[in-house]
Amino acid sequence: MRALKNIGWDKVKSGRNAYLFSILVLALAVIVCFPLSEGPYYYVVSFILLMVVTALSTFMPLGPLLLVCTLSAIVWNFFFIPPN
Repeated sequence: MRALKNIGWDKVKSGRNAYLFSILVLALAVIVCFPLSEGPYYYVVSFILLMVVTALSTFMPLGPLLLVCTLSAIVWNFFFIPPN
């Protein structure tokens, strides 16, 4: 735990920085997933976004985690699910 404090991890887990960090991680995952959105395998993107949310849940507070959960569902719905 002491090593994490030396690299400034305590600043990321507090307040506004936690929200910004979690949104940045989600944005990076969405950018990586855009090539996967073409074709019939759009549901793979949902598993990747779920993995990102699960990974963030191990060390992020509840507020930023709920924000990322909501944003990932909205992003997947609007950008990756093809209209019928």
